[in-house]
Amino acid sequence: MMGFTEKLLERICIAVNGGTETTIDGKTISFKAPYRRLPILDAIKEKTGYDLNGKSEEEIRQICRELKMEIDDTMGKGKLIDEIFGEFCEGTFIQPTFITDYPVEMSPLTKMHRSKPGLTERFELMVNGKELANAYSELNDPIDQEERFKEQLKLSEKGDDEAMFIDQDFLKALQYGMPPTSGIGIGIDRLTMLMTGQPFIQEVLFFPQMRPEKVTPKDAPAKFMELGIPEEWVAVIQKAGYNMVGDMKDVNPQKLHMDICGINKKYKLELANPTVKDVEGWVEKIYEMKLPGKIAIMGGGSWATAIAKMVLAQEDTINWYMRRDDRIADFKRLGHNPAYLTGVKFDTKRINFNSNINDVVKESDTLIFVTPSPYLKAHLKKLKTKIKDKFIITAIKGIVPDDNMIVSEYFTKEYGVPTENIAVLAGPCHAEEVALERLSYLTIACPDIDKADKFARRLASSFIKTSVSNDVAGIEYGSVLKNVYAIAAGICSGLKYGDNFQAVLMSNAIQEMNRFLQTVHPLNRSISDSVYLGDMLVTGYSNFSRNRTFGTMIGKGYSVKSAQIEMEMIAEGYYGTKCIKEINKHYHVNMPILDAVYNILYERISPMIEIKLLTDSFR
Repeated sequence: MMGFTEKLLERICIAVNGGTETTIDGKTISFKAPYRRLPILDAIKEKTGYDLNGKSEEEIRQICRELKMEIDDTMGKGKLIDEIFGEFCEGTFIQPTFITDYPVEMSPLTKMHRSKPGLTERFELMVNGKELANAYSELNDPIDQEERFKEQLKLSEKGDDEAMFIDQDFLKALQYGMPPTSGIGIGIDRLTMLMTGQPFIQEVLFFPQMRPEKVTPKDAPAKFMELGIPEEWVAVIQKAGYNMVGDMKDVNPQKLHMDICGINKKYKLELANPTVKDVEGWVEKIYEMKLPGKIAIMGGGSWATAIAKMVLAQEDTINWYMRRDDRIADFKRLGHNPAYLTGVKFDTKRINFNSNINDVVKESDTLIFVTPSPYLKAHLKKLKTKIKDKFIITAIKGIVPDDNMIVSEYFTKEYGVPTENIAVLAGPCHAEEVALERLSYLTIACPDIDKADKFARRLASSFIKTSVSNDVAGIEYGSVLKNVYAIAAGICSGLKYGDNFQAVLMSNAIQEMNRFLQTVHPLNRSISDSVYLGDMLVTGYSNFSRNRTFGTMIGKGYSVKSAQIEMEMIAEGYYGTKCIKEINKHYHVNMPILDAVYNILYERISPMIEIKLLTDSFR
């Protein structure tokens, strides 16, 4: 394959340039075969002085620290090697160079090297400091492939969102038999750049991106209405040239009054003119408006995508933190999240994407955290910027593992965020239905009701109704418990229990939730409110509920591990069950449903036996 590749490129270069050399960025590059062949670990040794052969993951991690690289605990051995190569080696290979013999940890789909244990039959061709081609022999051993997938699953559990899941369909196909296969991918645009000596990819694209049309930015009506401006006057104010709330900040109130009253008269709108004092009040309130300020979405899943859709219905722009640069690039290219709610289209010019969490925090006032609870700590470990002066909204329906704290409590204790600057966003609300713009109801809870109300208005729209509460802890615990009860409902469904029993299960579940909440966080609340009962019902019954789906698989006989693999998504209730169980050791609340789910998931007791025992405790 390498011989074929270098002969192909040599021939192309001669056809285009009349010889085997081309010039780009002032550098002469020779495509005359043969090209240098260099194993990746030898390349790293050559450029850094460190020999990674035979090194363990922890030893390589220590080398990364010595090289002063930014790494985190989610990175496995393969990712660490890839990061070292990318930072110290890749950009140095100007003349065509085949990088070969990749460690198996970097190539989960590649056949083992026939003579070098621990390595694979793969190469990447580097030219002018960039990858031009990638090729490998396909792994066609189903047993070896399954073991590779299991190693990837371990990385996923550590928080590596680039790790693969176990593809059972692919394994089944391999079991039927796949002949020896290899393939190569060549970056045609990069190849064209090299052969024609063009430094910018736009110069070789048939359809380069057009210069974006100039659009006058405008604040949503809700922003003006927060100042006390009647909705019917918003269009008039913007017609007068005050498109953003900030445009009115330094304007003489009398001039503003004359401008808008003049438009009212000119166009015979017949609106009741405000007084100069009214206008003065509007201008004064601009200086009081700090919340929510610039909003950032922290996470890239389905719920994060749905929240972004809701926020952008009111806001001109948002910041959006996603860990993966490739996911960001695909989002910008496609105009939608490439992995979740792909039917929701976004104007990406209104979104400031960034994979650096510190940059996003610095540039934002309100941070909406929407990451799975098991991965929250891994993301926050990267923080070097203080967040105690930010307004934090948690849309995470889980508990921080190991610490057994609800997310709001964790932000206060570990990061010093005042309780009055923390809110929780809760349902009942499925991301999929938000995407379809089906009428949904949200509750925003904060000890400072005024702050909750201000943010609630930012989310409200024709298909989103909002309400506010001060029960932050109760709603967070309730959000965790409803996932546990959804797993229970799914288990019972998988065991073929009918609707009559499901109704009894849900009735007992809401009573159990109420007992726990009143013990852990006593408050004068109505457990029948939609944020408690409604959210529990929709999570327990809906086909969109991943926790119910997870439970159904358990009820049908799947092991916990195989159900998790098949799901490909995080079922928060699995982690929530263990956390609530451990928390309840201090409170001793009677929670038979929680205990049953815990016994099934963690003690491996038969679902059939455990649910039968549970039915005897119901009323």
